[in-house]
Amino acid sequence: QTDLNTYSRYYTDPVVWGKTVAPFSPSLCPDAPSPAGAATPSFQILDLLFERKSHASQMGNLMTLART
Repeated sequence: QTDLNTYSRYYTDPVVWGKTVAPFSPSLCPDAPSPAGAATPSFQILDLLFERKSHASQMGNLMTLART
């Protein structure tokens, strides 16, 4: 959860985010935009680290599709 409001508890500087997080979501196809959400590698790694057993939810299905 991020917020561009500098007074927010979850403030994230967009320049810092763009230089630290955005590079970790490369495009899957040369002509397609970079993935977001479930397709980002950081979420995939967390999913593996926590050893998710069930992928029955909408998010779980998206994670499975992103891996293929």
